[in-house]
Amino acid sequence: MKRLILSLTILAALPHSSFAASCSNGLLSSQTTCEITIGSGGTFQLSNWSVTDPVLTGYVLSTSQFATAGDAEIFVSFATTSTAFSVSFSDNVNGTSGFNPLRAASVSNIDQQIEYKTNFLVTPLSVGALGTINTVRHTVTGMTDNDVLSGALTIRKTYSSNGNPDPTMTVRETTSIALSVSTALSQANTTGGSNLSVMDLVTLTSSTGGSIQAASYTNTFDTAPRPSDAPEPATSLLLGIGLAGLAVLRRRR
Repeated sequence: MKRLILSLTILAALPHSSFAASCSNGLLSSQTTCEITIGSGGTFQLSNWSVTDPVLTGYVLSTSQFATAGDAEIFVSFATTSTAFSVSFSDNVNGTSGFNPLRAASVSNIDQQIEYKTNFLVTPLSVGALGTINTVRHTVTGMTDNDVLSGALTIRKTYSSNGNPDPTMTVRETTSIALSVSTALSQANTTGGSNLSVMDLVTLTSSTGGSIQAASYTNTFDTAPRPSDAPEPATSLLLGIGLAGLAVLRRRR
């Protein structure tokens, strides 16, 4: 009994953590279940990484090849601030020569079209305010074209919060002089949940001398601030049990 009480006391004093590794930059194919912690917003688990539903025309890779190796053509990087974390997708520069999943450029008037989805799941490991995502942001960087009215880039972000779909955010550019583009979008997490199933649908088209590309697209999640480092409920419970146990032991002595 003494050993059990002492074990609970020690357990209560230790910070909570799970066994997943910290999220690290690398190929989409190398991503597994990982954890990301931000200064004042708690810890989140990222999992279920995949590339799905590819359609390619006029590329050095066929649709079937991209379906097999697509997650080795896309690079994933992570960043944090004191109240947010982000997940970015870009071209793997060491991937297939001549292929960029974020670029379409017609060659000899041969159309290039590509469409695919990148997917991942966000699960909070902290509870209460620490595990709450308040806002989701969607950003596309480095969009360029050759001013030929023959291309378009669209990235549509859709996520489901605790199984309930939130509105879709769309970044779109149609090439040439008047660029209709909104590179940074933000919306409240309307369903209030933090179990987010995230899908980005990427579509690029180019024909008759057109060229269009982006450097990366990013999903950013703003979380609730940490409430003055107050202990989590589970920690408080364990600590209470441990202290009560120590008091009992003292009385018996």
